[in-house]
Amino acid sequence: MLKESLYKNMVLIAASEFCMGSEKEGRFTSPGRKVMVESFYMDIYPVTNNEYQKVIPSWRFDSETGNHPVVGLTYDEISEYCLLTGKRLPTEMEWEKAARGDSDRRLYPWGDKFSSEKCNCRSFFFFVKQKPVSVETYRTGRSPYGCFDMSGNVWEWTDTEFEKEYYILKGGACTSPAKRYLTIPSRLVVHKDCVNRNYGFRCCLSVNQKIQKGLLVYAE
Repeated sequence: MLKESLYKNMVLIAASEFCMGSEKEGRFTSPGRKVMVESFYMDIYPVTNNEYQKVIPSWRFDSETGNHPVVGLTYDEISEYCLLTGKRLPTEMEWEKAARGDSDRRLYPWGDKFSSEKCNCRSFFFFVKQKPVSVETYRTGRSPYGCFDMSGNVWEWTDTEFEKEYYILKGGACTSPAKRYLTIPSRLVVHKDCVNRNYGFRCCLSVNQKIQKGLLVYAE
């Protein structure tokens, strides 16, 4: 039986149709269309250094960044974490639904108007806020489902393959050069072995997902 702790800091995203993407389709923008997404659970926060180390004890980080998103991992390293916890990476569609909700085609998790007070983003005039921060920092920037950091802080890996061994990342980062990279439709395409200090991830769990025997559930 799946342990209750597995659902800690996750939110149920109910099945529904929603409008994803943008009408300005391209390599760096998800296509605009109406899609049906089945029910799933999504992490409210990106996976943190503390959480990752509980599952991968060899992971090392500065003590001050325990509640910051874990970064600098390849797709395969992230997949190992997901396997050990019984979770998985979200698809691009699932990620966008968790960020946007299903009532409108908003550009940002909080609405259509950009605000640097709602996300960890680059100052476009002064080079400040260039590093990831605690995942609980920007409460006013939460998505309709209550998910933090779906705009800014760190790019997040998805399980959607753009082409062979290249995967889609979503959400923009604190170092993104322009606010258009922080919109929900924006995407980044990188190779599975790419490592970057501004690439993180969050997990999801299908409602009817089968959990393998021997699942590791880390200690509280």
